[in-house]
Amino acid sequence: MTESSKRVWLRALRNGAHMTQTQAAQAVGISLDHYQNIEYGKRNPSKKVAGRLSALLGFPVEFFDVERDAFKHREVIVAQTE
Repeated sequence: MTESSKRVWLRALRNGAHMTQTQAAQAVGISLDHYQNIEYGKRNPSKKVAGRLSALLGFPVEFFDVERDAFKHREVIVAQTE
């Protein structure tokens, strides 16, 4: 896995909310492994999980392009949260 495939923006938002991966996973009702695969860019969330993550961490659900099952890079969020 390359560094560019990771969802750095998602990690930054989670860290900004002072949450661990375990806490984020529990809050949206998925396993830690599932959450880690989403954050590491190995899996895309379902529409339902994407909606829960966006509500939890306060970002537009459109950051995930779940219609095409592909991630849309949003590096501007990382810059804003640093």
